[in-house]
Amino acid sequence: MGDQGDAATELDIRLLGPVEVLRDGEPVDVPGGRALSLLAVLALRVGEAIPADRLIDELWGGEAPATARTLLQGFVSKLRKALGTDVIETAGGGYRLALQNDAVDVNRFRRLVDDARDLDGSDRESTLTDALDLWRGTPLADLTYEPFAQRTITALEDQRLTTREDRIQTRLDLGRHRQVADEIEALLGDHPFRERLWELLVLALYRSGRQAEALEACRRARDVLVSELGVEPGPELQSLEERVLNQDPTLDAPARSSHEPAPTEATWMPRERRTVTVLFAEVSPTEPTADPEVVAAEVTTALEHLEAAITSYGGTAERSPGGRVVGWFGLSAAHEDDPLRALRAATEVRDLAASPDSPLRMRVGVETGEILTDGATATGPAVSDAARLVERAEPGEVLIGPAVTRLVHGAAVVARSDEAGATKLLRVHEDASLLPRNLLAPMVGRQAELTRLRTTFSGAVRRGTPARLTVVGEAGLGKSRLARAFHASVAGAATIGSVRGSAVAGDSLTTLHGLLGPVVGDQLPDLASASPQELFATVRETLERAADRDPVVLTIDDGHWADATVLDLFEYLTVSLEGPVMLLCLARPELLDRRPDWGANRDRVAALPLEPLDTESIARIVSDRAGLDLSEERAERIIELAEGNPLFAEQFVAALEHDDLDRVPTSLGGLLASRIDQLGPAEKDLLRCAAVAGSELSQQALDVLVPDGARP
Repeated sequence: MGDQGDAATELDIRLLGPVEVLRDGEPVDVPGGRALSLLAVLALRVGEAIPADRLIDELWGGEAPATARTLLQGFVSKLRKALGTDVIETAGGGYRLALQNDAVDVNRFRRLVDDARDLDGSDRESTLTDALDLWRGTPLADLTYEPFAQRTITALEDQRLTTREDRIQTRLDLGRHRQVADEIEALLGDHPFRERLWELLVLALYRSGRQAEALEACRRARDVLVSELGVEPGPELQSLEERVLNQDPTLDAPARSSHEPAPTEATWMPRERRTVTVLFAEVSPTEPTADPEVVAAEVTTALEHLEAAITSYGGTAERSPGGRVVGWFGLSAAHEDDPLRALRAATEVRDLAASPDSPLRMRVGVETGEILTDGATATGPAVSDAARLVERAEPGEVLIGPAVTRLVHGAAVVARSDEAGATKLLRVHEDASLLPRNLLAPMVGRQAELTRLRTTFSGAVRRGTPARLTVVGEAGLGKSRLARAFHASVAGAATIGSVRGSAVAGDSLTTLHGLLGPVVGDQLPDLASASPQELFATVRETLERAADRDPVVLTIDDGHWADATVLDLFEYLTVSLEGPVMLLCLARPELLDRRPDWGANRDRVAALPLEPLDTESIARIVSDRAGLDLSEERAERIIELAEGNPLFAEQFVAALEHDDLDRVPTSLGGLLASRIDQLGPAEKDLLRCAAVAGSELSQQALDVLVPDGARP
């Protein structure tokens, strides 16, 4: 066996997993049973002389046989034969494992953990990782049921968990919050009552821009601790929840030193401020004592309905444990009416759960505000505010915050709820808009365009053939007002059907019924079961009969949002229908991305681009809307800011009570955001740089600010 003294220094005794011994990296065949237990007891106190009586007590747990001392000597003999005669020394009335501390992996683990306390940053994280890499599984795994091992295993496992928590905290400090969130969730599966893990999870989610999930984690922690242990979360976790709600800046990751590498766990994405509407919803059973499987199935079905409602109105849904869903409106893509979309989604599902025999009740909170996002995650006051509203809502209520209440004024019916400014949503008007306009006011500056519409209609009547005209213009230039004036001018000479593409986007049958119902009345056949070919032919035949009596005008407003089937129908009717029918489509320029030929002028087809109004026309609008109370200076400022857009002029006037003229009115924020979201990456970069440089962007500023790929 060679020199046993030299061999002893090469031994590696491993207890952080199944007990094993290595010599020069090769396994050593050691005896099992109580001889193996003796080796573990000696290794846990390496270098220390342990009396024989204490060893006997550890090995037999107070039930030692009369021959225990003789058996102990036999175990020592077997170990010396396997490990070397000088590895286990006789010391007084006991034995000692004659090895250095680091020969035992438990001691190496503890030394590395101690070393890490004097380090920080990546050095600390690397040292803690080295310590945890020594673990191969449950400590003393093959001695689990031995009396001496019970408390030892528990203590070692707790040290391991604490070390993992320390490494998670270090990684959070290094900015690797997204990397550790899944690790924490996995640990909580095994240690649900560990409050420090809940605190780390909340912090990781918050720093990842997942504020809604961070708040949900606080609630999950409280539910677990109260329901299982009957105790409230400790002061640290309660304080953390309040800090998350209040966007406490001290929760942000500490700044890295210049020597620390940037986190590499995810591709960097630019973060931007956006205005979004956040919908928080919580589903709970009316009878918590009911069969848990039945309750779980009912809650799951309700959450699926809620997610479907959110996505059907253009939002994105995230489900959290505990019967909650967070809906984001305007996060990945903004719409000019995101607050209304959120309220419609909320009322739709609230009404499903409102019947007296429903086994569920739903509480909803909705608020609008600024968030910081990289396109996938978001954090900001709107999230906290919506979460607070859910906590205050009664079952069956939709509470909306002050910002949403102001934005939907006139579009929804609400009732005051509490002193904090929240209101209870009662209902949303069917044809509501976030940009209410007085379409009954006189039209200004569009006489030439009105004449063009009337001429197109007269031509269709004179020839007895259909004509399609597409009015194309940016939001707010007056397409709807122009159409209303046109309808009024031909009302005595034509039957008119009109529908908004935005109100029923994606639902072609609803669009067709709204469009054709006023024209054909009871003649409208059942279209639900018809194939596309049958549907088109039926509509053509029905319209031709109607046009035999009076000329017909069919108008689609917001044509850029219209269902493809409806646009296809307009194209079909243009070439196949016989009779005096004018097909009028009002749309933003993005329609031409889908249907480029709708911007052309040819037989039966024409396009009318709307340009900004001149300064005189905008001045008339400002004067009409503001009355005599507006100073000349402020009127001139509004005219300048409107840049020929009548909607912008109206909204600046309407916002004078709430908004400064140096800021875009809140009512226009969603509209402008939706336009920006349709730009490509290079266009967005150019726009960001223009926002820094001002309204005039020089070539020099372009060279300095704009990335190469975004330069025009």
